[in-house]
Amino acid sequence: MIRQRAHRDHRTRDLRDAIEAAAALDRLKRMISDLLDAGRLEQGLFTVTPIPVDLAPLVRETASAMRTPATDIQIHVFREVIVKADPERIRQALENLLNNAVQHAPPGTPVVVALNTARQDGRMWATITVRDQGPGIPADILPQLFERFQRGPTSTGLGLGLYLAHQIALAHAGTLLAESSLGIGTCFCLSLPAGP
Repeated sequence: MIRQRAHRDHRTRDLRDAIEAAAALDRLKRMISDLLDAGRLEQGLFTVTPIPVDLAPLVRETASAMRTPATDIQIHVFREVIVKADPERIRQALENLLNNAVQHAPPGTPVVVALNTARQDGRMWATITVRDQGPGIPADILPQLFERFQRGPTSTGLGLGLYLAHQIALAHAGTLLAESSLGIGTCFCLSLPAGP
């Protein structure tokens, strides 16, 4: 409502303030949701409801919604990729990965999201990659990266986003891996068994 009024009255500063307030509210909602999910995981109440889902539109829509004026998100999704997964949980994992990448990407550098398939160990896998050109993650932190409340030296979050993304991957019989080089950037690979 504030945003609409500011836009209607051509008040640029008020519009900017409204956009920043909306973004802060979104971050707060995500933080509360992450805390609740971490509690559900601890109590064994975290659930996934897998259905056949095409990852292509899910990845495109999620990545498009995460674009900011400061960070371009390049989307490399070219064909349908069907998996049996809970679409809302996969969206949550992808949002956490993208949020992390956008937070650490320097201004003017893109975050790249891609969806591919590959055969490994006689099985087809769908892999969503999220790559940034940020500062990278120190090698001593990488082994604990997906633990609850683990935070990097420049992180401003609670240390739950990557933990939850990893748990979501595991709940789908998938994997979440990270590769990082200091001064070059980080790539997260979320892999799920392909096929309905």
